[in-house]
Amino acid sequence: MANHFTDIGFPVTKPDEFVELAITFSKMGKVHHADKGLYIIYEDESGFVLSVQSDHSHQLIGLNPHFKGQSVFRLRVSNTYPADNHSLDGSVKAWALPEENQELPGAYPMLFEMPDFALMSDKLISNPEVYVQLVGFAHQVTCYASEKDFYDDQPPGAKRAVESFIPSGLLMIDEHITEETAEAVFSGWIKTCKMKINPFTGQAYWHLCISTYGGEIDVVADPDLVQGVPKTGGVVNGLFWLSGRVLMEINQN
Repeated sequence: MANHFTDIGFPVTKPDEFVELAITFSKMGKVHHADKGLYIIYEDESGFVLSVQSDHSHQLIGLNPHFKGQSVFRLRVSNTYPADNHSLDGSVKAWALPEENQELPGAYPMLFEMPDFALMSDKLISNPEVYVQLVGFAHQVTCYASEKDFYDDQPPGAKRAVESFIPSGLLMIDEHITEETAEAVFSGWIKTCKMKINPFTGQAYWHLCISTYGGEIDVVADPDLVQGVPKTGGVVNGLFWLSGRVLMEINQN
């Protein structure tokens, strides 16, 4: 399984490689001040985003990836969760299609991590309905040329719609799983797809924008993980880690 950085063309696997990556981009990013530290966020023209974390004494304490794509997903935030072991990491639980279910906050929940969590978490409490740009970092991904190919590849009696979303990180179906994770299994129509080149490493990776149940999601994937060939109008299905950034608050006070 690739780590999330290989999904945007950074072939880093060792601790010292992550440290070197954080040091490099801490000198290039824009500084954002939070109560408990700093985010130094670098947004490359090619799309990838690196969020370096520092404490107030300028010691680097974290590094998270994102990708600045074109997707838009309307969500209703129900909870925010600062990481237990890290003051600048955090995740958000939110509900898709908030207007479609009168008994629940939305059609289904999801959990995603935020590369700028400490800058946004308080705002999400006062304005919980937001537009979010979501990115699925591929763990496993298969692309199909047609809807028929997608259906034919599914087992009898367990076929899903092309646009489907399963918040697998919230299901806790394994007794060994003790906490919720920002993972999801989803499928959808490929609206756009392009092989990108990381300008710093020369490594290739796929960027897809897909339409799934509830909204749009950008997908980035290490080519070694991709089964089949992505094509506009085709179908993608897989397991992904979710990262999100708020684009706009709805019904601002």
